[in-house]
Amino acid sequence: MFCTNCGKPVKENSSFCPYCGAKLAGAQQAASAEPVLQKVKKPAPATKKNKTALIVLAAVIGLAVLGAGTYFLISSLSSPGEEKQASAGKDSTAESSAGKTETSETSQKPDSGAEESENSGEQTPADPWNHRNADLDARFEKDRLILKETAPVIDPDASKFTFPDELWDAFQIEKPEDPAQMVSGIIEEGDYYVISVSPKGNSGFIAAESLCVFYNDEYHIVYPSLSRGGEKGTARKQMLRVLSGKILASIGSEGIQYSPDGRYAALSFWERVLYFAENQSPTLIDLSTGEWFCIQEYDTRIAEEKYGTILTSCFSEDGRYYYYTTREKDGEKMPICFYRYDLENGKTEKCFSTEYWVDRSLVQTRNGFMALDIGSKNEYGYVFISQQKDDWQYEAALEEEYSLVPWTMDYSLNSDYAVSAIRIRDLGALIALQVFTSEDPSDGRKTYWAIHTGDNQAVPLTREEMINYLSTMRTDPEPAYQYIQWAELSPDGYYALVQTRESKTGENKLLMIRLDDMAVRTVQGLDIRIFGELGGAFPMCEWRSDSLLLRCEDTIPVGYRFVDAG
Repeated sequence: MFCTNCGKPVKENSSFCPYCGAKLAGAQQAASAEPVLQKVKKPAPATKKNKTALIVLAAVIGLAVLGAGTYFLISSLSSPGEEKQASAGKDSTAESSAGKTETSETSQKPDSGAEESENSGEQTPADPWNHRNADLDARFEKDRLILKETAPVIDPDASKFTFPDELWDAFQIEKPEDPAQMVSGIIEEGDYYVISVSPKGNSGFIAAESLCVFYNDEYHIVYPSLSRGGEKGTARKQMLRVLSGKILASIGSEGIQYSPDGRYAALSFWERVLYFAENQSPTLIDLSTGEWFCIQEYDTRIAEEKYGTILTSCFSEDGRYYYYTTREKDGEKMPICFYRYDLENGKTEKCFSTEYWVDRSLVQTRNGFMALDIGSKNEYGYVFISQQKDDWQYEAALEEEYSLVPWTMDYSLNSDYAVSAIRIRDLGALIALQVFTSEDPSDGRKTYWAIHTGDNQAVPLTREEMINYLSTMRTDPEPAYQYIQWAELSPDGYYALVQTRESKTGENKLLMIRLDDMAVRTVQGLDIRIFGELGGAFPMCEWRSDSLLLRCEDTIPVGYRFVDAG
């Protein structure tokens, strides 16, 4: 399919050209189901003696509780893609890639058409992607994007907490007589709240005196591993330092990344590495046990011989590998190294090293990987990585004129859309979006979508037009475009939720953009003024199915869902 205006190739069923903005045909819609939330009866209150034990544990590790209030966890979340495929008898992305071990295989786009199942003889689609959330499509078309604060719940059964002996050994405290009873006291008083939920919906993080995790309806307290990695002790000290502070203040803007099955999670420390020189070794948290373990331990001081720090990371689509990049010392040089950790056998493999800074927003695409480079040779842009068997190849698309910097990037395998927020380098503010696909990213990255002041419309600008605007915006009494605070892709990848701020009045707005045609709608139902700017690090928003976690100024995330009426 080609644009009738500029002649560029575009995705089938697109309703706009991502290069020139011309109107095209409308996009197809598909069915979508909604998650079910169930309330559960609270347990009997715990005795004062048993509750004190968990508070003692928090005191030992120095955990500063982020806040208190009756915020509840999401117990049952599933992505729209999973629900549609289940209802239509289709294979999920994970099922379609089961048994694959090489990332080159998982990054190849399946052939079009249907394949016949060997067992049932049923026709199933070969392409697991391009599924749309029909409910969201309908809400957008009708301009009925209304959010309502919700209180999704978990099963607060204290018997579902597990307490391995290594937990108490890690914190060097004596195991209480009845750990489950002490937890029930915390649950009864509502002294816990959600921090993050995995895309699969079966796992996540909560704060309840200590940092806790849940996975498949079991709950665990996070503790530094004594048996897996970290022989030098450097990584364990880092973990204790993170656990002793405010968790949300420690996590970087890439947030918490989850393996596709929801079992493993990686915490982002990008801002702390870049701005505060708090270098970090690569680590993972096993959400099925609460064990926080080190993959590869480095000396974190630059002067040390074996210096290294993690920069950015992601999990593979098939769930076997955890990919990450490091900056590490190699004699007089400090190259960026690209690794993959095999979650099945626990082995780490160095794939390649490069002079480019593959240092932010690493994602796996349909054609390989891509990431942002915001640090090499005063140039900024994108790095694209591909693999053919054991041969890794990479190329960079950098700009010498670096007044406009791609600062964050979100990507959806389902839609193949990537959305980058563009930063004004000398102001430190986000001003525009770039929208493109991994299959043809070059032309899409030439367009800068700015949000017009007043009517909230997305306006396509060339790089030259964008730079010209920057030269006049500081003195213009009526700036033409709004600042962008953050952008979050919808679970199906066809929409972006964007918080903006009027450059003159300071008014905050919550908008939704349909990426097919860059149409914009205003999201209603919440007071956007209660949400601060992205001055911290942890993402302002997590969008899981039809539920969102939005972070307020006091850092406590609040749950919202789309509803039919305010």
